[in-house]
Amino acid sequence: MERAGVPALTVRPAGFDPAEPAVVDSDGVLLPWLTAHRASTVVLRPEAYVYAAAPAAARLPPPPPGFTLPATP
Repeated sequence: MERAGVPALTVRPAGFDPAEPAVVDSDGVLLPWLTAHRASTVVLRPEAYVYAAAPAAARLPPPPPGFTLPATP
C-alpha cells in the first residue's frame, strides 16, 4: 500500500514503545480483533471504517470501480 501513498503501520501490544511506523494497542482491542478475523492486513477508510481485511500472504480486494490514485508531484 505504501506505493499508493498510503502509510503502513505495525500494531504493537500494550506496553511497547510506539516506534515509527507503529501504533500501540493500548486498550487491548485491536490485536484480538485482528486475530478473531484472521486478518494481518487491514485497510481503513478515512472515517476509520474497515474497507477490507486479509490474512497473511493473501491479497486485498481491488479498489472500487472508478477509484484513482492521487497524482504524484
